[in-house]
Amino acid sequence: MKSALTTALFFSAIPVLAHAGTIVAPVIEQVVLPAPATGEFYIGGTFALNGGVDNTVTQSGLPISGNMYGVFAGYNITSNAPLIYGIEGAYLFGDAIPSVPAGAGLSYMIDAKARLGFRLGGQAMVYGVAGGSFSTYDDGGGATIPVSGFNYGAGVEYRLNPSVFVGVEYLARSLSGDDGFVNPELTVNSTQFRVGIAF
Repeated sequence: MKSALTTALFFSAIPVLAHAGTIVAPVIEQVVLPAPATGEFYIGGTFALNGGVDNTVTQSGLPISGNMYGVFAGYNITSNAPLIYGIEGAYLFGDAIPSVPAGAGLSYMIDAKARLGFRLGGQAMVYGVAGGSFSTYDDGGGATIPVSGFNYGAGVEYRLNPSVFVGVEYLARSLSGDDGFVNPELTVNSTQFRVGIAF
């Protein structure tokens, strides 16, 4: 009888001992670090349809027209977020001329821009730009006057594959200069059709 009681007490204590001796493994939380920012260079060509107003001769302004061709190069920085930011420089040559006088206008343009874009899915991007522009204004009488000012605009790009992209950009420029005799003041607005390659 005593042996049976001892055996019963032993087996009844097993669950208690098992519970008391249970070792609970610590919970380890996995920390996901953001992907490091990466950068890419890009280059390309552009065709620009120009418009705007030349206020050099009259306060009411003369319409500007003409086409330009050019090249651009830049650098984008991107991360796992949809934001993309970078810088870009461009050189265009051609015509941005007022209706009168004959021979007046611009024959080239240099643009420097900062870009801030937002990725839409994996292939498209919309972006805004702002920066400065420089050119030389020909008054039609043989004088050339340096002009400079600010630019701003917006555009959209689409990746045809991981490297090649096409896009459209609208850029507005406000330019002025002064050589002591002629004071050019004009706006040159360009709709630019772009194609480039990133690497």
